Amino acid sequence: MNVITSILIVSLGLLKIGIMLAHEEGPFGIFLRLRSRLSVRYRATQDGELIPEANNQLGAIIICPKCVSLYLSVLLLPFFAIQPLRIIITYVIMPFASAMIAELAYSVLCKLEE
Repeated sequence: MNVITSILIVSLGLLKIGIMLAHEEGPFGIFLRLRSRLSVRYRATQDGELIPEANNQLGAIIICPKCVSLYLSVLLLPFFAIQPLRIIITYVIMPFASAMIAELAYSVLCKLEE
């Protein structure tokens, strides 16, 4: 697998992980508990939608999928430079990349049906 393919897979996977951490409950509510521990609280709007509000910088980062993806990529960058670790990272994140591609395709199909 070449470097460009690995970067694309890891980028999509990290975006999906960012979305999961920022917006989803996660298995057994783990992402919800993580956000709660990072001082993220939810305010209900008049129509019942819950809006996340952060009380500190870590909370602000965790409710922003792009921010989470960026910081995760910065953390993985030194390991990505080493060939065997790049392969391992790519294959570990590949299921998340596949989920992100499926989510994007579903969004496009929904828009086309409107």
